[in-house]
Amino acid sequence: MTYRLRYHPAVPGDLARIEGWVSKRSSAETAARIIAEIEDAAAELTTFPHRGSVRNHVRNGIRAIPAGRRAVIVFRVNDVDRTVLIVGVSYAGSDWTRAVRSRLPPTS
Repeated sequence: MTYRLRYHPAVPGDLARIEGWVSKRSSAETAARIIAEIEDAAAELTTFPHRGSVRNHVRNGIRAIPAGRRAVIVFRVNDVDRTVLIVGVSYAGSDWTRAVRSRLPPTS
C-alpha cells in the first residue's frame, strides 16, 4: 500500500529559495533539474516511507534522506494515517535542523 504525501506550509518556500539560489549560481535549467530531483525523491516516499535516518534528537520521529547530490528532505511518517509529511527541504549544507525545530512543536 502507498502512503500519501503532505507538505508543511513552508516547504514551497524552501523549494523557491533553492531554485533561486541555484539559478543565480548556475542556470535556470540546472535549478529546474535539481527541483525535479527533489520532487522525485519525495515521491519515492509514497512507496518506501521508512527510508532514511531517524533523527529523534531534532524532533521525535523525524527522518532525513538525501535528494540528488546536495539536497536533504526532512519528513515524518504517520503509519496510522498512511501519510508522509515533508517538513522541510534544505540544500548545500544549510541548517535544516533549525527549520524543523521552528516548524514542529517540541512535543510532536
